[in-house]
Amino acid sequence: MKKWIIFQSEEVKNYLIAKENSILLAEIFNDEDIDQLLKDRKLTKVRTIRYEDVKEFIFIDSDRTLQIEFKDDDVDEVELHLEESVFTEMKDHFISSMKGVAIKDYSLLKQIQPPGIVAIVAVVITALLFSTAKSLERGEYVSTSGRRGLIKKLFVGIADFLGSTGSLIVGGLVTLFFVYLIVQIVRNPKQGKLIKIKDFVEMKF
Repeated sequence: MKKWIIFQSEEVKNYLIAKENSILLAEIFNDEDIDQLLKDRKLTKVRTIRYEDVKEFIFIDSDRTLQIEFKDDDVDEVELHLEESVFTEMKDHFISSMKGVAIKDYSLLKQIQPPGIVAIVAVVITALLFSTAKSLERGEYVSTSGRRGLIKKLFVGIADFLGSTGSLIVGGLVTLFFVYLIVQIVRNPKQGKLIKIKDFVEMKF
């Protein structure tokens, strides 16, 4: 087992504790002994993250951040901003001690994926809004019945409010914003390492 202080205030300390098959994110009061609490199994404010549930650990050198992304898309990623010494030691330990993982550079493609996907979705939604608005302007009937009727009614309402021109303007602005983010990433990509979890993984000590 190995542990690092990832945050400290006047009252509490937050720890990341690496174990063989999981990590713990724990918060204790400053006057408490983390080793004794672990020994007695009396940690109360603790989150357990099993390695098998993790998709990737991403250590971003540029801003000393650890991102933990999960295989289940419904679980929010964990993002930890660390002191330089803690970040360096933790990154080195994870890379050298984790078995059953693939270690890669934090690639440009990985970085532009999130805004890229949103930009594509924005283009599709803009096209649908524009098409719906044009149909409404021509006096055509647009069905809002069936499955997801409420969503269809909301979609048609937005298209009717914006109109065909407004749909293009708003959709275009949203798309351009995410294209701008992609351009900024390409101009100044972050550096780091990505630890991709395979079927079976553990940390050796």
